[in-house]
Amino acid sequence: MADYHIRVYKDTDHMTVRKLFANGLAENISPFRKYVLTLPRTKLLLLWVHIAILMAFQRSYISALQTTLCAAGACCGTLSFVWWGANYVYSSYIQRNLKEDMLDIQKSYIQNRRACFWVAESNGKVVGMVAARPYIASDGENKVELLRLSVSKEHRGQGMGKALCRTVINFGRQEGYESVVLETTMVQYAGQKLYESMGFTLINSFIPPFFIYRLLHFYVLTYRYNIHTHN
Repeated sequence: MADYHIRVYKDTDHMTVRKLFANGLAENISPFRKYVLTLPRTKLLLLWVHIAILMAFQRSYISALQTTLCAAGACCGTLSFVWWGANYVYSSYIQRNLKEDMLDIQKSYIQNRRACFWVAESNGKVVGMVAARPYIASDGENKVELLRLSVSKEHRGQGMGKALCRTVINFGRQEGYESVVLETTMVQYAGQKLYESMGFTLINSFIPPFFIYRLLHFYVLTYRYNIHTHN
């Protein structure tokens, strides 16, 4: 059995959990780049750029080699934009949340009776974390949101992720919530597998209303766990 225990966040954990949060999300940048490059729309865009350059220079005085080099350069520029966009999607989210709820965890979670923030500690070091807070639902259901779940690379595969999820579920049950909801992204495959193994069901998927997200076909997935059903 893994040697760790879960406890409520303390102020001395602040820098560690911020780093854990940022590093955990940054791991998704590379898979997202690969995902975007495999999209049919990306391949069509590269083909269109290549053909457009060739047609634009076909009647010019530059050589065929120069035209080909221009087309290749334009395609590289397009790939660079895709590369930058994939990085921007996650890095901007990380920076925004480091300046919001992760800036003052005491105020955002601990001082709110209906919310909480936990860490997993192993050998005196914080190696995992998860948070819970009330979720504003349009359907009127009393929901709690599971968020900020992260486990360091060295401590994965020990059941820590499941234990942290159970901590939020038990908290939701004790506080009288009807369900637990969470949001993840389409390239966080390990997280999706974890949630589904624990009884969460996918209830929605959407693209955030920003140009870069639509261009890169970036989906957010919403999962729900019915507390009453699993009593």
